[in-house]
Amino acid sequence: MTGHHFPSLSYVEPDYPVFLPVLQPDSSRRRAEAALRVLVVDDDMRIADTIAEVLQQAGFEAQAAYTGDSALQAAASFRPDCLLSDVLMPSMNGVELAVTFREQHPTARIVLISGQVGISEIIEDAERRGLHFQLLAKPVHPRILIEELRKPSER
Repeated sequence: MTGHHFPSLSYVEPDYPVFLPVLQPDSSRRRAEAALRVLVVDDDMRIADTIAEVLQQAGFEAQAAYTGDSALQAAASFRPDCLLSDVLMPSMNGVELAVTFREQHPTARIVLISGQVGISEIIEDAERRGLHFQLLAKPVHPRILIEELRKPSER
């Protein structure tokens, strides 16, 4: 990774396919949550696109981005209510993205996801700087992710 403050960490490309089950839309909640916009960021395009699709099927408005920079550009026009980002990404990691995103969108919720054990140093550094973000383990079951996003934000 380049452009980060954690030289001891490295990104590991998963060597297995990631498949998420398709959930049927919950029509009773679909209209109420259609306005909730989620920007999904993961450098693995398959994961970002799949999560965005699952969220759309559950009634959220979701858009995928594949880098921190492209996420910040997309957020300017998409105006998400929530940023859902992987932590370990090349160039700009998810915490760095979250910090910049928070400055630009102070009322939006931020949820970080990671399947890597080595992210504790990144999260601990953010917490030392007074930054606290919700963290979910990846892979996260779609039903759990949807339930988490439907909960009121603690922000």
